[in-house]
Amino acid sequence: MALQKMNESVFSKLTNLFRNAHSIRVNSRPFKDYVWMSSLDVMKGVEVGETYRNDKACRQFITAISEVERERLQNETSDNKFISIVSDGSTDVSVIENEIVYIRSAREGNVKIYFCSLEEVKKADAAGIYNAITHSVSEAMGPESLGKVCLVHRLELAFKEAVKCKAHDSLMTLLGELYKMYHKSPLQRTNLKKAFETLGTAPVMPLRIGGTRWLSHTLRAIQSLWKSYSAIKLHLNQIKATPNHRFGPKAKALSQLMTSKSVVFYGHFLQDILATLSSLSLQLQQRDSSIYTCHEQLKVTITSLQKLETILW
Repeated sequence: MALQKMNESVFSKLTNLFRNAHSIRVNSRPFKDYVWMSSLDVMKGVEVGETYRNDKACRQFITAISEVERERLQNETSDNKFISIVSDGSTDVSVIENEIVYIRSAREGNVKIYFCSLEEVKKADAAGIYNAITHSVSEAMGPESLGKVCLVHRLELAFKEAVKCKAHDSLMTLLGELYKMYHKSPLQRTNLKKAFETLGTAPVMPLRIGGTRWLSHTLRAIQSLWKSYSAIKLHLNQIKATPNHRFGPKAKALSQLMTSKSVVFYGHFLQDILATLSSLSLQLQQRDSSIYTCHEQLKVTITSLQKLETILW
């Protein structure tokens, strides 16, 4: 009713201001940028008025936009019998763990994905992430919506819980330290390339084990370790043989890990496991996947893991 009574000039001014506020939020800019954006509009001859050209008004506009979007999300998903939740972890500039939550639904064959929220995770374990996701969905769609959420599959967390052992910690230390050693030191990276030349093989640099697709990153890091194993071992031995080399102690420790029977044995075992789990992880991340395809891929993964139990591992 209030909008109906608003004259065309005032409505036009507020429309421009709302667009500025929306742009501020979408591009993660500080509210103070809204002030100079509005002043720039005035210089360009765009009508924005004088009343709402401050950062407090920007905050109010963003809140209003958020409420409208939340209401739209509820209206478009409330009649759906099933919804699925898609989430992924991230870390902001203040190194705080967050969970990005999306809602996925389908009606009459049309699949839609809605952004739900960016939720802070108090503790990055299974319970903490579950609480963050359920709170996000509850805030966006109402508490009654939680009855629709059947399963939030966190493959990476399940894997992390399953591999708590000394051999795994040693392998992760080896991969992490090798990456830092050659990534942060151009000189050591050059010397490693010379070791590859000595062996007559193409250079393969150690890879980082972290990333948004953690399982796949770890798999590639292990695969690169085996491809570069001989060259890295040769280079570490060269460092150990150099008196007073500043990387001497580190080279000795890494060499011991690389030649440890338990670490090498576990590394090959983990590669087989990750090759299977990474396929499942990538399937779960596909935007066009469904509950059916995910369930089928899960059955294939279980069968593959059961077959691995029959080999030497």
